[in-house]
Amino acid sequence: KPQWTKILSQKCPSQNSEKSRRKTIFTPRNNKQETHFKVMTACMTGNISVIDEFLDNGNDINDYLGSGWTLLLYASSAVLPIVVDHLLKRGADPNVHKDGYTPLMAVCESTVGSPEQQLTCITLLLEAKADPNSSQKDGITSLMYAAKNGVVEVVKKMIECTQDINFVDSDGRSAIFYAVAANLPEIVKILMAEGATTNIRDRRDLTIAEIAMTKDYKQILEMLKFGEEENIQSYCPMSQMTNWKDAFPGVKEIDNEVVDADIASVLYALGLDRYRSIFKGMELKDFLKLTDEELIKLGMELPFHRKRLQMGLLKFHTKHWSTQSLGTMNKAIACRIHDGITILGNIVRQMGVIGASFRFVKNSLRKLGNNKNSLSDIDKENFKAELYHTERSLGFLKKDLQQMLTFAQKVKRNNVVHPPAGYIGPEKDNKHMAWPIFIGATVITGFYLTKTAYLNRLWN
Repeated sequence: KPQWTKILSQKCPSQNSEKSRRKTIFTPRNNKQETHFKVMTACMTGNISVIDEFLDNGNDINDYLGSGWTLLLYASSAVLPIVVDHLLKRGADPNVHKDGYTPLMAVCESTVGSPEQQLTCITLLLEAKADPNSSQKDGITSLMYAAKNGVVEVVKKMIECTQDINFVDSDGRSAIFYAVAANLPEIVKILMAEGATTNIRDRRDLTIAEIAMTKDYKQILEMLKFGEEENIQSYCPMSQMTNWKDAFPGVKEIDNEVVDADIASVLYALGLDRYRSIFKGMELKDFLKLTDEELIKLGMELPFHRKRLQMGLLKFHTKHWSTQSLGTMNKAIACRIHDGITILGNIVRQMGVIGASFRFVKNSLRKLGNNKNSLSDIDKENFKAELYHTERSLGFLKKDLQQMLTFAQKVKRNNVVHPPAGYIGPEKDNKHMAWPIFIGATVITGFYLTKTAYLNRLWN
């Protein structure tokens, strides 16, 4: 106060007196702003020497800067373990907050730094007695910030030290609401596995299932439905069809983190959803010919579960087919390329099932021979009838493939684009147009060989 009194009492020259007086009055304030900005930048970039100089000049480490944050809040937001550790050693209080927003919340919400750096900062703050259960003015906790941010390691760490995983904010939303709103299925799965309640209603009378349904978060909806019946730990997402390659088992890339949608359907029908995760990355054709020994290696240890699956596969392979399931092309109706690809993809998929069925029959007959059992005359006649029925189905399939071959040739012929007369450049490569013809020809040749040789060999 005496300093400002002295400044204001000084007489200024008449020329530019007002300008000179203003400069004199605001100079101390500008220096303070510059100092705060300098140390704030140092906290966010890791300049320890600037921080020490600021503190050695008598500034309190827990005082708020001009922006309203403390040094530790800035260092935590930047996720710099070295700076956080240095400030804590110099006496920074990890529970000093801005409207309830603590350094621990800043780390959990931050999108910078690696998961390892975040975990290190969280550990340092917790060791310094930071409160993981505190909430800011809107009731949001560190766990809620972590759930919204979606870093798996941070979420797991905060769950370990949080007293109530179902604590709600001022809107009545718990941590799992934040994970659902951000469309983070993996975080939702972790929270559900740790006991997060899924039927809480928020201030708007909405549950997480209703929020996911409104936003069309299909994977989260499936996960919530799965969690009502089975252990959520065994859940894994199903494959989705996002482009034309996904329609062809031999063309699409195998994702080892998802289970084939058809396999998931079979497991659900047999009440074996809990084993979904052991079939991740497996193709349907391989699943349909699994043996008891292979199921043991995969991790299906309970004998009655293996028997249930084997009986289910037996019923599947012995069930009569409907040729309508293959999809047909009507020459009288205009057909789009999309329709052709869909039908061809379905045929390729059914081919894999046919191959799996033959392998299943072959393995069953081989097991029957090893047991020195023989078929009765009635069983032989029934078996012949089944083979005849299968051959007729293959004939229908061959007819559909021939139609597809004609369609593919027509598409190629009608989509040839000739360059203009004055065009100078590389010749256009049309090899990518030949894949439907190649697949169709290969499939028809395979069926021909199957009908003329393999069936006879199998029967013999």
